[in-house]
Amino acid sequence: MLVEMAIGDAYGAAFEFMSDDFIARENDLSGYKRNPETHLGDGIYTDDTQMTIAISEHLLSGETPTVERLAERFVAVFKRDERRGYSKRVFGTLQNARDGRDFLAAIEPISDRSGAAMRVSPIGLLPDLHEVLERAAFQASLTHDTPGGRMSACAVATMVHYMAHGLGPRADLGRFVEAHVAGRAWSAPWAGRVDMQGISCAHAALSQVQRAETLGQLLKDAVALGGDTDTVAAIALFSGSLCEDLPNDLPAALYDGLETGPYGLAFLQGVDKHLRALAA
Repeated sequence: MLVEMAIGDAYGAAFEFMSDDFIARENDLSGYKRNPETHLGDGIYTDDTQMTIAISEHLLSGETPTVERLAERFVAVFKRDERRGYSKRVFGTLQNARDGRDFLAAIEPISDRSGAAMRVSPIGLLPDLHEVLERAAFQASLTHDTPGGRMSACAVATMVHYMAHGLGPRADLGRFVEAHVAGRAWSAPWAGRVDMQGISCAHAALSQVQRAETLGQLLKDAVALGGDTDTVAAIALFSGSLCEDLPNDLPAALYDGLETGPYGLAFLQGVDKHLRALAA
């Protein structure tokens, strides 16, 4: 889950908003590449995975969800392992915040971009769908308290919930999400590049999960769309890793090349072990 998400994030970061020619030439899953413009990639995951770690730790703590406690997690996880990939607005807010209260006082939760959707996946592991939808919208409200922010978060969490609890075949995934997250034809195939809007990233990831035949194909096809490739790949691989009918043929080079620092591969594997219990 988190490991595969980090692989998708780190691999996809090299291709974010790059040209179609660059993607066609370099997107071969042979190993991690580096984005020639942002210099992201090289097996280092971005804010997508880091904020998902914060959500994971908040869930696993068992603490009552409040905006202050969740904001405190965002700040603490960033402060212990400052990394790139955040928007300038959020990065600066996290750098300047001493605690969760500072973060909440400074942030304007008016964005409809992908931040709420990219970090929400662990919430989908919870066994009760009503709670999943409530908590997905709640966490979105901290930074993306907009119709698009909330809808995209609920769609991703519902997708994960469907896969984690074996609620049906992947062919019915879009229709299931439509039944619980109104306002979008989620079952319609996605085509074209993906912009930074949360709804676009959620829809593109869902569409790729629904059509993929292996995890490797899922990653390669998510990146081939172009645009916000790290977010689409991160969302898609978290959910895709839960699909029993998606063989994991991700190359060993992507596991071996993922960062190995204090919050790298071994850390992510440890969090994954605890997250699996949420879906039991």
